[in-house]
Amino acid sequence: MRVSVLLASLALGVVPVGAGQLPDSAAAYPFLLGGALLADGESEAALAAFAEAAALAPEDPWVHLEYASVLARGGRFEEAAVEARIARQFAPSDPEVQRIQARIAMNLADRNPAARIEARLAFEGVLLAEPDDLESLVALGQIYLGESSPQRAVEVLTRASGLRPGQPMIEALRARALVEAGDSQAAESILRSMLAAQPDRLDSRLELAELLSNRGLHFEAAALLAEAPESQQPSPELRRRRAVELYLDGDLPSAGLVARGLVAEFPDNSAARALLATIEQADGRWTSVLELIGDVAERTPLNDQLNLLAVRALERLGRIEEALAAMARRQVALQAAGRLGEAQLVQASAVLLASRNDRTDLAVEMAAKLFEAEPPVDPEILMQVRLLVADLEYERRGLGPALAVLGAADSSPAVAKRYELAVRAGDAPSAARWRQQLESGSLEAGLELAAAEERLERFAQALPLIERALAASPESSDLRFRKATALERSGRFDESAGLFETLIASDPEHAPALNYLGYMWIDRGAEIEQGLALVRRALQIDANNGAYVDSLGWGLYRLGRFAEACEALERAVRLLPNDSTVLEHLGDALLALGARERARDAYRRALALAPEDTAGLAAKLAGLVGNS
Repeated sequence: MRVSVLLASLALGVVPVGAGQLPDSAAAYPFLLGGALLADGESEAALAAFAEAAALAPEDPWVHLEYASVLARGGRFEEAAVEARIARQFAPSDPEVQRIQARIAMNLADRNPAARIEARLAFEGVLLAEPDDLESLVALGQIYLGESSPQRAVEVLTRASGLRPGQPMIEALRARALVEAGDSQAAESILRSMLAAQPDRLDSRLELAELLSNRGLHFEAAALLAEAPESQQPSPELRRRRAVELYLDGDLPSAGLVARGLVAEFPDNSAARALLATIEQADGRWTSVLELIGDVAERTPLNDQLNLLAVRALERLGRIEEALAAMARRQVALQAAGRLGEAQLVQASAVLLASRNDRTDLAVEMAAKLFEAEPPVDPEILMQVRLLVADLEYERRGLGPALAVLGAADSSPAVAKRYELAVRAGDAPSAARWRQQLESGSLEAGLELAAAEERLERFAQALPLIERALAASPESSDLRFRKATALERSGRFDESAGLFETLIASDPEHAPALNYLGYMWIDRGAEIEQGLALVRRALQIDANNGAYVDSLGWGLYRLGRFAEACEALERAVRLLPNDSTVLEHLGDALLALGARERARDAYRRALALAPEDTAGLAAKLAGLVGNS
């Protein structure tokens, strides 16, 4: 041990390794005594001896360094850091002094940002003297990651990897640094190499699966997790992650099988129940969702995920009053927890839920409470509610009351809503005035006007406004998507398709564009296979989107694959039970299979949801009745 080395060195008249030189004669005795006491386990007495030595040799870096080390071994890192700084003051370039200072500072870094900087500077000093010091390279990699400097972390960790090839901790850190530096593929390569060498490294397998998932490769991620050694298959985390990846890949039966196993093994685990409920809701199995999490959600109103699932299920099952009651409980709980902003957002969401389920009077009443709330509601939330209630009041009482809801608000969304309502009411002078105000304003004002025209289904009028904004931001995927949809809705199909193709070429993960163009081609009967391929790509990105599932089913129907079409469209109806177009598509597919009664039921439900589109549906129903 260190004290025996010092005593032997003193007896032999040699300088101890790494200690520079012994303290002067006054400090030598307490210094050596401190070491002896420490060896005998008398820590407090040893510290007192080292403190005396430091006082007798105030400019000796090695005394202060030894004192710092002993303090650190006792967990007294703040005091140790002070002594290490004194040692550094008198030996500023010595790598051993810098190394110990850095080690001590690292123990304070999590709770003291200044200590992290101190550790970084000290380790960087060590590297200047010893470029291949492995400890410093690895520590700096961790520090640079903590300071959001991933490229610097990659540089030092790559050097460390060269010194210790394949060392798991270094490679794991290097992979993380590469991910944060934007080089996920290099990180994947490292993790694959680690797994090839050590297939039982569950942490590496989970990290690689996460990287694959982040790239949208959910099938590959699920397969990787399934390839884990048999001894790891019971791992709850591995099973949970596999269920998530299967769900994201759209393989709901397999995802449900894995998640049901977790719920069976851990019936009281709310996270496992929430996972299975999420999978069930993606398949539109709303009763099952409530059976899984309804009671738990009611008992834990602050749990975001559970309450969102429960409210959504109640709404889809038509139990609107229960859904609103659940939201009210959550609002009260959030207020009691001091989370007022979230409580107001729930209150605003309840207004929206009531309005879309024909509880117009209740929605207006709830909104009035929001308008008068103390403290005042967030202005952005309040404006969204005002825009909604303006529409409701227009339907209930006409233009005047609707405009009164908007008050004197002069923001672009408010002016655009006034314009929209005036057009609907046939008030041309007012509409012209508000249109002029928006047209002469900013690009954002012009886009609000375009949105109003889109809501009015006047897409030809929206186009120039979108194009003006697009000229200022030609790479905007959102604006290109809006222009392409406006072109299609204006009957300019070829131009729309060309713009969609350009958008997809530059932004291949733009799922709405993939689905829109795919559905266009399918619905027009041209390039059905190509359109279906685009829809499948959209589903790879967002596997549980009801509109995309409908597009898939419609494409299969147009190809004459009626049984597959019915399967997809039945799922689409579970996801979008109030969408008349999806129900009509299902009716067409059922009729093609000869399921006339079920087709008739689908058409009737569609007609009830879209009474304004009666001609086509009424003809289909009449045909069924006439041929029955």
